Amino acid sequence: MKLGVIPTISPFLLPRALPAINEKHPTLRLYLREEQTEQLLSRLHAGEIDLALIALPYDIEGLPSRIILEDKFQFACNASHSLANNKTVPLGALVNEPLMLLEEGHCLRGHALDACQFYNFQIRAQFEASSLHTLVQMVASGIGVTLLPELAIDSHITNGTSIKLVPLSNNASRQIGLVWRQSSLRSRDFEIPGDTLENTVTSQRR
Repeated sequence: MKLGVIPTISPFLLPRALPAINEKHPTLRLYLREEQTEQLLSRLHAGEIDLALIALPYDIEGLPSRIILEDKFQFACNASHSLANNKTVPLGALVNEPLMLLEEGHCLRGHALDACQFYNFQIRAQFEASSLHTLVQMVASGIGVTLLPELAIDSHITNGTSIKLVPLSNNASRQIGLVWRQSSLRSRDFEIPGDTLENTVTSQRR
């Protein structure tokens, strides 16, 4: 089975889920491809992959899908930031913050802006990252602030840094889901990675 995964999911979810999939289904062979959402959906339509693990909402053009989990955002800042000790961060407090984002092409960028509900958001930071790990290092240095998905936080991406994490007052989130072709003859097989991915996250968040 050929599985495509976006970069803001694969390093945080697959290392936890793949051992469980291999243990429960030793005859299943997964071939992984990591690309951004647009490229994965093109490959899905072309039959080059069987299944795509992406973040929603996204225009999947009516393709069948299954939601695996809700992935909440948290406000991330340097420990010296004025909002670092808040219990929650209200959206209004973000208006004048130097919000740092992933570069264009990553759907997490749009999801983060949607979470803020500021569609004409003025991004004052002059830095855009190509990965969440780079973004974390920039925030830890005090250059700006960002929104991090819980999936990455659960994988200890901020461990060993000076970053403080604060929940957003509106509990904004993205959804992680599997997408496949309507015509696929293997839709029942997709329950295997779907169930295991969902159970892995659920058990680790208890």
